[in-house]
Amino acid sequence: MRSTASAFTLAEASNKRNNARRTVRVLILFDTIIAYKDKDFLRADKCTRCGTVPTNNMKRLTSPILLLLVFTAFASVAVAQRAYTDGKAAGLTSEQIAELKGLNAAVGVPTYIPAGFKLDAVVIEEPPAPEIVGYTLTYSNAKGRSFTIQSVNDGIGDVSSPQVYGRNSYFDGRIQAGYSMDEEKSLFVSWVGSLERYQPKNTLQQWYSLVADRGDITLREAVKVMASLRYLKR
Repeated sequence: MRSTASAFTLAEASNKRNNARRTVRVLILFDTIIAYKDKDFLRADKCTRCGTVPTNNMKRLTSPILLLLVFTAFASVAVAQRAYTDGKAAGLTSEQIAELKGLNAAVGVPTYIPAGFKLDAVVIEEPPAPEIVGYTLTYSNAKGRSFTIQSVNDGIGDVSSPQVYGRNSYFDGRIQAGYSMDEEKSLFVSWVGSLERYQPKNTLQQWYSLVADRGDITLREAVKVMASLRYLKR
């Protein structure tokens, strides 16, 4: 029992010393900031622990810094929240949302749909292997025009001659829209990938693109749809 109590006392004393050292380092850091703030070192009172103690000038200096840190933290949370959607803007039903949430992947769905288009079908592909995920969302209008958002995490191709470009900060890669080489009958938007911080753990990067027949949707509208992609909130 003595040896245990002695070890505990030593550990407690060590922790106190470490805490004291951290306090001194912080105070020294404050003094350093003061020194750069004013060549005359913004007069401070003497302290037996580290030489100086921050004055009211220090409070005026640190207040904006603390406010900036708080603002940055809240801004980061807000940005992360904007990366997700509940699926309603994509026109998904509760059952479709549940099916997509069941996929072990970062599920991207649009939050902008061109006027007149409605979700026509959600197809989840039969995986050739447990880690492979593929699905499509097809939208159509009353005139028989349609476009499809496709997503996979294995082999992909790309658009050969892009004509319209865009960006989506929540996904990897530049959005590029153009027409295929088969007499330019098909519209294709190049693949963009999921960012790791939005993927479920231990999953492959998911890729997303848009395809349509020429004339069913404009290149600019296709880019706008892809720029609106967000991750389905779990």
